[in-house]
Amino acid sequence: MGEEYFEAGPYGRQSRLIIKRNYKILFDHGKIVFPSLFERELNILDFGCALGVGASWLSTQVKGTIIGVDISDYAIQKAKKLFPYGNMLFYKLDLSTERDTKFLIAKHGYFDAVFSRDTIEHIPKEKHEAIVKNFFHLLIDGGVVLASMANGLNPYSYFCDRTHVGLRTPWSYSNLFKEAGFEVVKSFQKQGIPISRMAKEDERLIEVTIPVFGFVFYIFAKKKMKQQNTKNNKAVEDLSKNNAHSKSPNS
Repeated sequence: MGEEYFEAGPYGRQSRLIIKRNYKILFDHGKIVFPSLFERELNILDFGCALGVGASWLSTQVKGTIIGVDISDYAIQKAKKLFPYGNMLFYKLDLSTERDTKFLIAKHGYFDAVFSRDTIEHIPKEKHEAIVKNFFHLLIDGGVVLASMANGLNPYSYFCDRTHVGLRTPWSYSNLFKEAGFEVVKSFQKQGIPISRMAKEDERLIEVTIPVFGFVFYIFAKKKMKQQNTKNNKAVEDLSKNNAHSKSPNS
C-alpha cells in the first residue's frame, strides 16, 4: 500500500481523531481483559502501525517503548517524520518472514504485548499462519496480543474497503491463535454506532455486542508460559515415579 491508500484511500479518509478513538477502544477493552498489564513498563509492538498516529496515542498511555511495524515503505517513512520521538521507533518489516522477525528480536528483544488494530484483514490469508506464529515467537512467556479485525461474516466488511483481502470468520481468526500456541483469553464481536451524524469528526462511539455479525471482532490472547508447563510436566513425572515406587515389591 502506498501514498494513495494512506492519503486518499480508506485509511486517508479517516481523521486522526477516528484513528486515535479506535486505538483507545481496543486499549480500553484490553485493560479490562488484562487489568494488571499496563501497571509496569512495557515493550509493545504495534503491528500495522500505518502512519504512526495510533502508536503516538498509545505512547501517551503506557510507560515503555512502542515499536511500530508496517509493510508499507511510504507509511513508515511518513511515521518517522511525523513522530520522531525517543520512545517510538518505526520499521518497514514483513512479519510473515523469519528474517524480519529475527531482526526485530535482535534489535529490541522480546515484547510484552502485540497491539494490532484492523490490520490482519488487509493481509492475504496465506500469510496469516506465519504472522500469528511469529507473534508467539516475539512475545515473552505470558505476553499478550490485543487485536481487532473486520468480521468476515459481516457483508459490509467486503465493500467498505477493497483491501480487505484476508477476511475470516471469528472462529477462523480464533483458531489461528490457538494453533499457534496461544490461549484465547477472551473474544467478542461489536458493532460501533457513532453518537452524532458527523461520524468522521466524532470521537465518541457506542459499541453494542452483536453475537454473530458485528463488524469488529476482538481477540485477546496470551502466550502460554513455558516455565509453568515445565513445572506441571515435572510434577506429573514426580508423581508417576512415586506411584511406581509405592507399587514396587522392594519398596
